Amino acid sequence: TYTRYADDLTFSTSAPKFSRQLATIIIGDECNYLQLGDQLVKIIEGNGFNINYEKIRLQTKTHRQEVTGLVTNQFPNVKRKYIRQVRAILHAWEKYGIEKAEEEHINKYRRQDRSPYKDLPKYRRLSFRDILLGKIGFIGAIRGKDDFLYIKLLNKLIELSPDLINQKAKVAKSLEVGTAHALIVCTEGPSDWMHLKAALNALSESGHYTDLAISFDKTIKAKGDGALFKKCETLAEIPLTEKAPIYICIFDRDNPKLINKVNDGTNFKKWSDNVFSFSIPVPKHRVKTPNISIEFYYQDNEIQRPDAAGRRLFFNTEFYKRSLRHRNISDLTCTNRNKVQRDSICIIDNDVINHEEENIALSKKAFAQYILKRTKNFDDFDFTSFC
Repeated sequence: TYTRYADDLTFSTSAPKFSRQLATIIIGDECNYLQLGDQLVKIIEGNGFNINYEKIRLQTKTHRQEVTGLVTNQFPNVKRKYIRQVRAILHAWEKYGIEKAEEEHINKYRRQDRSPYKDLPKYRRLSFRDILLGKIGFIGAIRGKDDFLYIKLLNKLIELSPDLINQKAKVAKSLEVGTAHALIVCTEGPSDWMHLKAALNALSESGHYTDLAISFDKTIKAKGDGALFKKCETLAEIPLTEKAPIYICIFDRDNPKLINKVNDGTNFKKWSDNVFSFSIPVPKHRVKTPNISIEFYYQDNEIQRPDAAGRRLFFNTEFYKRSLRHRNISDLTCTNRNKVQRDSICIIDNDVINHEEENIALSKKAFAQYILKRTKNFDDFDFTSFC
């Protein structure tokens, strides 16, 4: 994939090895260095441009991948340093007052050399509060207006400067949908919604739930129930408008401590007039192992189906707890000790290594995509448990 911002060129891939036609790492006697591929250099220079070799870099998924100041490992995000800076300013304002907070910000973050004969920089002509509002707005623009961190920082700023209360109404307006009270389903991770969508497609084709008009939140950025729980909290704080959507947040059952918090002692929890949550009900074939994720709505033989490359999902119960070796396949080992040693059954979608040091586990996202797209060998799953 090729993307560009002005003269900043980025090439990315999900392939296990980066194309040598683009770039490769050369092992030197004293140090390693990055060498661009001849074809890439020819294309760039053939169009009249020069390459700044001091700025070329190759970033793997194990390192922070950054493009034009944004972190892009899993989704576009703001640097942690930037967020810590905003938090520090808010804390200084709350503790010492706005004038001291502004002074600290200038001394700490605005120390570039300036001529004493020049006027104050333009940013000083703005109110310090507006500068801070702009920084928080930037976080919302990148992470989304319904992001819990953005809402939290904005609420803190409104607490310090109550005349900004209209900003909440602007956030609520930005989240409005075309149809009044549209239903939006939010799940824990980037793959859970795919299972629900695949089930709804299959069941509606057989005449069930044909009038169920819902949409799925496909912009979920973080995995885990913690992020979804925070989303419930922040969505409940946003003022309700006439066209505000109804959010239904669906949690797995693999975290017993969270079940009562999202069900509120009943079958669901009402956070506000348009925000609700519940944990997935236990299907009949999982009564003996109720602490499950949504993948366990399928039968065991479906969960363990291999794809065309031979990759599949694994259960933690397939491995010995002490040695981490597979019980039946001698050359397989799981390096994720925490998952293998869990008391409850869970799915392992990474860190299953064969004798050639290759990870042969199928990711949950790929598994869900196969089912949703009805890829061969994943096109006849039983969705009865989703009813």
